[in-house]
Formats: sequence, C-alpha cells, structure tokens
Amino acid sequence: MNIIFIAPKINLSGGGSNSNTDLRIRTLQERGHRVKAITLFSKYNKLPDYNPYEIIPFNKKPKHWILINLFVFKILKKYDKETDLFYVDGPQFLWGSGLYKLFYKKPVLIHLNVLPYTILEHGTKFCAEIDKASGILNKTKSLVRTKMGGIIDRYFAKKIDAFTCTSPIIKEHCVDFGFGEKNMHVIPEFIDTGIFTKRTKGQKDKKNQKKRLLYVGRLVACKGVDVLIKALERLNRKDIELDIVGDGLELEKLKKLAEKSGLDEQIHFHGWIKREMLGEIYSQADIFVHPARWAEPLGITIVEAMSMGLPVIVPEISGSAWASGLAGLKFKNGNAEDLANKIETLLDDDKLYQKLQGHTEQETEKMGYRKWTRKFENLIEELISLPRNNNLES
Repeated sequence: MNIIFIAPKINLSGGGSNSNTDLRIRTLQERGHRVKAITLFSKYNKLPDYNPYEIIPFNKKPKHWILINLFVFKILKKYDKETDLFYVDGPQFLWGSGLYKLFYKKPVLIHLNVLPYTILEHGTKFCAEIDKASGILNKTKSLVRTKMGGIIDRYFAKKIDAFTCTSPIIKEHCVDFGFGEKNMHVIPEFIDTGIFTKRTKGQKDKKNQKKRLLYVGRLVACKGVDVLIKALERLNRKDIELDIVGDGLELEKLKKLAEKSGLDEQIHFHGWIKREMLGEIYSQADIFVHPARWAEPLGITIVEAMSMGLPVIVPEISGSAWASGLAGLKFKNGNAEDLANKIETLLDDDKLYQKLQGHTEQETEKMGYRKWTRKFENLIEELISLPRNNNLES
C-alpha cells in the first residue's frame, strides 16, 4: 500500500510525541508498505544524517490556522493520485482534511494527540483551570469562535474516514462533542519502551540516601511544575530532592518559586538532556511525578519512567491515568495539597511502593508500540478496502 503522512514537522531531537510519526512510518515500512512524509513546517525538522524514508519538505509560515488548512487541502489534492491513504498528524488540520473529502475519495485518517481547539475551549473537564482574568471582549470572541468552530468541526469530522485517539479520554470527549463513535479508535503514540535498560536492584547511587523525585518534560504552565514545587513546600521534608529535566518559558519563574519556597538546595534544574543520557537520570530516581494541571492526552515520559521500574504519580483526569494503570497513584489536577499527600504516602509506605513497582513492567508492555502495530495496520487496510464513496460512518 502507498501511504502519505502529513505532519507539521519530524523532530527527533526532543522527547514527547516527536518520535511518534517517525516510528509509525518506519514500522509500516518494515511491514512492506510504501510510506513517505510531507512536513508542512520543515525548517523545524531535525533528522539523522541518513533517513530511511522520503520526506517532501514544505516551509509554510504558520500564520492563521484557516490559511494553513487551505494549504493542507491543496497538499492533499496535489498528492491524491500518489497514495492509497493519507495519515494526518494532528486535529489542527481537520478543516483542510474535511474540505478535501468533499471533493475527493482517498481515505483520510487523522491522529488526535490532543483535542480539537473548539472542544478544549467549550469548557470540558480537560481544562483544569479557567482564565478568570480574561476580559469580556476576549470571552465573547472565544464564545463565538467555539460555537461556530464547533459546528464546523462536527461537520468535517463526519467526512473523515477515521480518527486514532492517543488515549481513551480523547475519544470520550470527541464522542461527547458529536464526533461519530464508530470512527474513533484508541491507538496511542508509538512509544519505543525498549530504549532504556531497566535498572537492577542496587544500581541506584547509595551515596545519596535521600528520596529523589523526578519530572521530565517542557517547563510551561500547563505542565504544572509549579504545583509540584508547591507540594514539596507543603511537605517541608529535608529527605526529598527533586530533579527537573527540561526547558521552557516557565524556567526562570520556577527557579524563583523554588528559591522563595526555600527549596533551591533541594530542587535541581538540569535543562534539556540528550535522550541517550535520560536513562541515567531515570535510574537515580525513586518516584516519577507528572504534575500537569490540565488533563494531558498521554504522557510519554510516564511510560519511559515505568520502563525503568519507577512508580508514578499522575493527574486523575488525564490520559496519563490510563497509561500508568496499576503502577501509579492519582491526584486531583492542579491540587498541590493532594499531590503532597500522594507523594508522602508513596514515600513512607514501602508495601505500597513495592506493589506499584511490581506493576510497572505490565503497564509498560501495555503501552509499547508493537502491541498496537497490528491494530494500526488493520485499520489502514480496512479504510483502503472500503468502497471509495463510503466512510466508516456516514
């Protein structure tokens, strides 16, 4: 089969979902399919010197998203005769893809690694906090955008052949919003759970007997790292240290918060670390904490931490709660007091710690990409085999 991936970029220098498109393409190639990628914002691509698949680069300037969707329509139209199926990476391209389906028949599969904008702005429980400072004018504009956008989202969603959802919570919200349930398939990000070697007992540095918490990810407001720092302040324990790996707009603000809280000697900011060095960071930790204040669709670093045998603490309303399963404790989104309680409980209860740690291997296997490969391939084959004038749900 001929498959064309449409993606904003393919950047293999970072963590998170950056590797998802690359791993999907290489997996389908290994299974005998002819796959190539079109990247829309190619100046952000970061690839190895040798890349095993063709990339057709465009350098569209990401200005207004409506113009971007018109560009996506043109791209799909241009390559219509060269593919059996389009895989579109991201809900931001829904309108352009839906417009294409009004005139052309090649199947389109869209991957939802986040919710479409209008669903987020309609005030779902995905939003852990509301911007109360927003003025009446901005709130009015947002209301108009979401009402009109919601109507258009639902209309175009019915034209798309199928969606893959990175976690059940994405599917739940899309179905509640009016997307056809029959078209929604839970297939998470493709995660290589074998990239790190699970630590063995005694491998942790015995010179440092303090309990080590770890966060890995971007330092932006929605990730809730400030909530984690406030939780440590509430605990007021000198036997805890926190390693924060990552960079972002909140870095300086978080450093000031750590200093103001009297935790600057217990919290260590490492910045971005090369992926091949992350295994060492994971191996020195006792607990991985994912403090996101919003309900993230799926935390890939959570799976990486579990692959190293780490119990995790995650927000209760999130795809992370599903991904961690029996290997994690759940806290109330954005609630520093509840997060502090969960941290203290897991630190002080050895039996609970060992119980959660005992489930890390099975939960890691649940999220490994090879478990989902056949389901992904079957869906593609089914879509291609359907009559050209049919969707999975009309």
